[in-house]
Amino acid sequence: KQWYQRRVAVGTFFFFGGSVASLLAYNHRYWQDALWPVIIFQTVVLFGYFIFCQESPFWLIAKNRNSCAIKSLNFVAKINGNLPLPNDCKLSNCNNGGKESANPFTVIIHNCTLKDAILRLSFAWFTVSICYYALQFNAGSLGDDEYRVMIWMGIVDIPIRLSIVYFASFYGRKTTARWYFTVCVVSLGLCLVPNVSNMYLGSMNLKSVFVLIGHGAGGAIFSLLYTYTSEVMPTLARSTGVSLCSTAARVASILSPFVIILNQISGSLIYFIAMACIATSMSLMKKIPETLNKQLPSNVADCEALFHGKSKVESV
Repeated sequence: KQWYQRRVAVGTFFFFGGSVASLLAYNHRYWQDALWPVIIFQTVVLFGYFIFCQESPFWLIAKNRNSCAIKSLNFVAKINGNLPLPNDCKLSNCNNGGKESANPFTVIIHNCTLKDAILRLSFAWFTVSICYYALQFNAGSLGDDEYRVMIWMGIVDIPIRLSIVYFASFYGRKTTARWYFTVCVVSLGLCLVPNVSNMYLGSMNLKSVFVLIGHGAGGAIFSLLYTYTSEVMPTLARSTGVSLCSTAARVASILSPFVIILNQISGSLIYFIAMACIATSMSLMKKIPETLNKQLPSNVADCEALFHGKSKVESV
């Protein structure tokens, strides 16, 4: 639970950065020139982060680098408040008694349960990503200043994203995802109300307000799906499963700029498409099990037990 809270808290800087970039563009219309120092700064920060980032213990064990794997595991144990491993500990390069393939992609493809879960979760990632970025690209057609809308998108995203930490930690990942998907659908549906662009809340029209709420809910679900996906995948295929879902999200982000073409057909089309995708995702995710307070599956057998409701619930 603490790991999830820290991860989401750190992720809020993504939305903060979006607000800063929009504010920069709002006050300095030649923002491309001013953006170079920001890009250089974040490149230096990321480079420094990867210098101190620990290598994957699983990869180190696979390469027979036992001492390095112990060092990496002890680093994780220290963060989690667990006892460290002795330096002379021998780590085994096997998984589930050697019964599973060493290729994580093969493990997913050859197992019907994992393959079905990845397809369902990938569509959810695709939906959230295309809705999130399409609403950003659609900011210019809301009737308000697009730079101001983008600034507010980043500001509103922060509390909504932080709120999902509470709900996901106490009410479960599955229930929370369903709630936030519902908020997203309702807010986008309200954008279709006639003359909503002519109704104002302060200096911003209601259509922009509803888009801000739907956009924020989508961003919150995005952060939740990272954790949810990793918690239903076995240890061997966990990073591969998240990567496959992330690929679906990247495809959606590539397609999202074409919302401009949809606006030439109808300004409401993007909302109908987003709502249909969200409703489909909610239906598909019904078969994904709840993972709150359950042990992470270490192999395919644990995954099968989790999906078929046979795993024991234990506090983590």
